[in-house]
Amino acid sequence: MALGAYAWLGNGNLYGIGAILTGAWYLVMCLWVIARSRHKVSRPSASPSQIGLLPESDPNPFANPPVDLTARPMGASLLSASAGLVQIAAGYLYVARWALLPPLFGPPLAYGSWNAAWGTILFFFGLRMFTDPPDHRFWGEAILLVSFMSITTGGGMVVGLVLGVIGGYLGVKWKQPLMPLNRLLEDAS
Repeated sequence: MALGAYAWLGNGNLYGIGAILTGAWYLVMCLWVIARSRHKVSRPSASPSQIGLLPESDPNPFANPPVDLTARPMGASLLSASAGLVQIAAGYLYVARWALLPPLFGPPLAYGSWNAAWGTILFFFGLRMFTDPPDHRFWGEAILLVSFMSITTGGGMVVGLVLGVIGGYLGVKWKQPLMPLNRLLEDAS
């Protein structure tokens, strides 16, 4: 961000403004992830009341239905991780194209490295959504935020941006399915 301010003030070019905005977006994203990670997420657990061993005093046995704790947001995770891979590839392609031809816009190494950085973050968040399903809403929101922040560097040829937005939305809206009846009966016996 400081180098962007120096380039903007020293040379009067617009590339410095892009670097300032990208650095500011990155700072906001880091602060948001830190603030959200301190928030405790209630994790569902299979209790005796959830598997059918309800106490007699429970008036509504269907108030807390049993959820399948082995289910994972597969589609959201795959789309988000693939968005990260597309953005990483777009960053490397932009730098490789710069080696052969003059750049279309902006400093090529900066835009290519930022694309690769956004892609790495998206890929990591997509994997975390898969490995930590109870926190799917947090990871989906983080993926949406990073996807929108990648607009400053082209969004991974727009394909990475679209995949990230769809994957993040699916991660936020995903609900853990109910436990199948045969597994519920096996657990109760």
